[in-house]
Amino acid sequence: MTYELIHIEGEAYVTLETISRCYECELEWVIEIYDYGLLGRGRSVDSGLAVPASILDRVATIWRLQRHQGLDFMHIEVLLGRAD
Repeated sequence: MTYELIHIEGEAYVTLETISRCYECELEWVIEIYDYGLLGRGRSVDSGLAVPASILDRVATIWRLQRHQGLDFMHIEVLLGRAD
């Protein structure tokens, strides 16, 4: 999987748009899980919002839990907790 990294204060970040492209999912869905608090705090960048690249595995887990297991965000939050 290839994605664009943005380095902020020595940490790698990816934009919400990059996450959408990497996982071939709707940007609106990525924004929704971000707004729900499942991706932690983002940083403002020129192209929108970016979250730590370390969160990518969590995105895959959220995708599976919602799309394949049919869980809603509230149940996913109970299972995974909110991201820091």
